[in-house]
Amino acid sequence: MANGVAMDPQGDNAASRTLPLGTKAKVTNVETGKTAVVTIEDRGPYVDGRLVDLSPGTAAKIGLTPQKGITKVVVAPIAVPLPNGKVKTGAAAHEPLAQPDQIPVHDDKAPRKKDTQLAAVDTSPHDK
Repeated sequence: MANGVAMDPQGDNAASRTLPLGTKAKVTNVETGKTAVVTIEDRGPYVDGRLVDLSPGTAAKIGLTPQKGITKVVVAPIAVPLPNGKVKTGAAAHEPLAQPDQIPVHDDKAPRKKDTQLAAVDTSPHDK
């Protein structure tokens, strides 16, 4: 992975193009309401419209099956490492980890919650 560690298929790791490596985030499956905490350890996904790739173990925790492969999720950062070595507290830092996030409204009249996004999850392997 981008952080130099071998990917653990059962670990709570994920890939993101935008969140800094080392970020801890709560991922909530919109369909099941199940949540998992991941650490961003890789870059990707490299498919338009997708926000994060989850390890197979994490995908199973939120109710995503290999047969389905993609689902809509809410990604809420818990702790974001900064370049100066400090850590910024994210939107989900003060929420119960097992509680699903509120699904943000996405229309032209309602702004998105800044640190929460609706996205797709891809559990298939991607080229490095």
